[in-house]
Amino acid sequence: MITLTEKSATQIQSLLADAPDGTQGVRLAVKTTGCSGNSYKMDYIAPDSDTAGDDKFEGHGAALYVPKMYSWMLVGTTVDYITDELG
Repeated sequence: MITLTEKSATQIQSLLADAPDGTQGVRLAVKTTGCSGNSYKMDYIAPDSDTAGDDKFEGHGAALYVPKMYSWMLVGTTVDYITDELG
């Protein structure tokens, strides 16, 4: 299970409000980067994209889609949103 904080849900909703027409949601993917661990990428889900291969995690009125092949890597993860002096 992946948990969305209230701040992350607010940010997802904000992203979707500015997303291209027909955007289905936001997808979180994992990219293996070798010995330095993994990197994470968030993308809009295009209107014609199939989400059947995704797990959907919901919280605070927002949803985050994760490809099933990566869900096991993120079990217990809490998704949050912060800003700092770097952006």
